[in-house]
Amino acid sequence: GRIKAPVLSANTFGADGKLVPWVKPWIVKDVAGVKIGILGLTTSNMRRLAFPKNIAGLDFRREVDVAREAVKALKKQGATVIIAVTHMGLEGENQKFEGDQTLAREVPGIDLIVGGHSHTFLTRAIQGENGTLIVQAGSYLVQAGRTTLEIDPKTKTVTAATDELIDLWVDRVGEDPAVKAIVARRAEDVGKIFETVIATAPVLMGREAGRENALGDWMTDCYRETVGSDVTLQNGGGIRAELPAGPVTLRSIFSVMPFDNSLVRLYMKGSDLHRVFDHAVGMERIAQISGADIVYYRPRPAGQRIASITIGGAPLENEKTYTIVTLDFLTNGGDGYSVFDHFISSETTGDLARNLLNECARKQGSIVAPALGRLKQKED
Repeated sequence: GRIKAPVLSANTFGADGKLVPWVKPWIVKDVAGVKIGILGLTTSNMRRLAFPKNIAGLDFRREVDVAREAVKALKKQGATVIIAVTHMGLEGENQKFEGDQTLAREVPGIDLIVGGHSHTFLTRAIQGENGTLIVQAGSYLVQAGRTTLEIDPKTKTVTAATDELIDLWVDRVGEDPAVKAIVARRAEDVGKIFETVIATAPVLMGREAGRENALGDWMTDCYRETVGSDVTLQNGGGIRAELPAGPVTLRSIFSVMPFDNSLVRLYMKGSDLHRVFDHAVGMERIAQISGADIVYYRPRPAGQRIASITIGGAPLENEKTYTIVTLDFLTNGGDGYSVFDHFISSETTGDLARNLLNECARKQGSIVAPALGRLKQKED
């Protein structure tokens, strides 16, 4: 490819069991006479995050296991300071995955973990176990992180560290003239298209994470009314922006749905559809639905979250066949939707979700979400 910087990922292997040729596991840089080892790690949860075709033939091995070997190899090469650049995520409460804190705890010898993936704005660095410092600078270049390591000139090891997040305001950090010119040229070309007003939104349509929201209702209704199905489902994490009140432009729709996700129609037995909804209401960003009314228990374990489901005004029947339209990202197992593997038959509709939202907005002119009430949480 065109990228000139080294791409670091010590745990990305090919079908032959070898590290893929287009990444390096680590590099060693000599800075003022100090050998600094920098290793890269990619989340081993890629199967839940990417389309199978995009990661075909790749094996993302457990980060902790690979990191232990990487630290040994870097020390053997003379590195006295070791930094891990990770795309694993910062672990939060009630989140069961091995992220940066686990890496710090399980792999001694790492001085600094520069993390990503979870989009966490760490205003203060975390002092992990084994003396490992963990930093992360959010996402989308809203801020940049700067970590300063103090190194003993004799032992050439870290003695202290400070960290800060820097707001990237133009009046503070300036702009690169060459990049500014490129952006201006592209913005003019694309802006003419993306600023086209296609509808209006009388009120803001939000995308609140842990419950049914107005934008999700409008999106799923659009899919169902355009394509036709008993129910439709949109993963909450796939709704990437709210829809502000006022003019709705093509840029607005693209911000809501920036992915090239196509819609898929599945024919499923009621019992399997029940499993889909059980998983859907357990997500941190709860899925949004159309065509069904669901009463659920939020904190219960998998398989026990649903209190009742009605579809088309009638209770869901286990042996009846229903049609559900959803995104190909989910039918390929994204967001942990392996439950979609249980279907009678499937067909792609040939429609990009984003294009349907564009059509619905144009047709409606004034975008108004229906009243909330299709997802109701029940207390234990």
